[in-house]
Amino acid sequence: MNRKKLVIVTYAFPPVNSIASRRWSEMLPILSKEFKIFIFTANGEGILPIPTNVEEIIRFNCSNISQRNVRTEKSNKNFGKMFIAHLRSGLRTIDSTIFDFYIKNKEVFAQKLQSINPDLIITSIGPFSAALFGLYAKNKIRGIKWIVDLRDSMSLYPYYDKNLIKRYLDKEIDKYIIRKSDFMITVSESLANIFMEFYGKKCEIIYNGFKDFRHKISPKPDVNKTHKVIYYGGKLYAHQLKSFDQLCNTLEEFKNSYKLKMRIFDTKYRQLISDKLKNFSFTHEVLPPTDDENYSKELIEADILLLLEDIDKKFLIGRGTLTGKLFNYLPFSAPILTICRNDSDIKSILTKVNRGVVCENEDEITAFLNSDLSIYEGNEQILNYTRENQARILTKLLNEN
Repeated sequence: MNRKKLVIVTYAFPPVNSIASRRWSEMLPILSKEFKIFIFTANGEGILPIPTNVEEIIRFNCSNISQRNVRTEKSNKNFGKMFIAHLRSGLRTIDSTIFDFYIKNKEVFAQKLQSINPDLIITSIGPFSAALFGLYAKNKIRGIKWIVDLRDSMSLYPYYDKNLIKRYLDKEIDKYIIRKSDFMITVSESLANIFMEFYGKKCEIIYNGFKDFRHKISPKPDVNKTHKVIYYGGKLYAHQLKSFDQLCNTLEEFKNSYKLKMRIFDTKYRQLISDKLKNFSFTHEVLPPTDDENYSKELIEADILLLLEDIDKKFLIGRGTLTGKLFNYLPFSAPILTICRNDSDIKSILTKVNRGVVCENEDEITAFLNSDLSIYEGNEQILNYTRENQARILTKLLNEN
């Protein structure tokens, strides 16, 4: 079979360990059967194995991903850079990667692009600068199809420090560039609808999904516990704190029937959560990061897996947030308790696969904790959300459009 040539531009790629990196690397085994794949990415460090089922991985000369956003004493004293940073503050379409990722590597990209002569190019956003590679390819190669992978809401994100002029500029730049693509893909149903209205182009859904390893998960040990464990592992952000507060208020009413166990990867929020929990008497444990093997072991042993998202309904865009943690939890057996707005796309997925609930207030959390948790055992529809299946859907889209 004469396979078509597919270029994928993604800022994050193994060994970097992130949902954006896993999204593409774990779809490659299926995609590579149909396409010759060339990856353009930033250099980075991490623990993920580097895929071998690609023709070539081109790593751009730019700041190491793990070092981005690290402010040094020297950079703080560079008033020119500080002034420019202030001007673009809140803009999603204009950031430091415009130079570091795109401009600095445009010549290398152009040379490689000419030698590859691809049939298709996918640019995965964010950052927005990835789209500039797609725009360049669209202008230089006749007949190439350009697909934009919108993992991020870009100019539609409700930055609070973005004034009206910046909002207008951000949206106009965003629309002008993305509308030149052939079609878009994104990660949730609500985002697809929002993007189709905003850009006026077709947008398909490719969920982040999960790597199907359920056959490797050992049965939960049958032990007599003094309390049920509610488990959270990962990063935390400010918008999740209201949901966390609701959980704590609810657990206080249950005394020590439940233990809250949290592995928080960020030192700042680990300390913040520890300080908050000092005001409560229920059993809890706050821990630092651990390795993947121990993390999986804790997920297996948990009685409830916890998701925390924004409960604020002020912005429609928040409805389409499908955290990667949701898909990481799906193959495990413990029911998923999600505290967020009740119109979230998370709710529709949990309902379809029968893996848990969305709670918007303390009464709903109480009702869930008092319910028969064994009913959330999952069903065969979970297989729809494996990365293998999402790769098959994407392959079909790329061949048909």
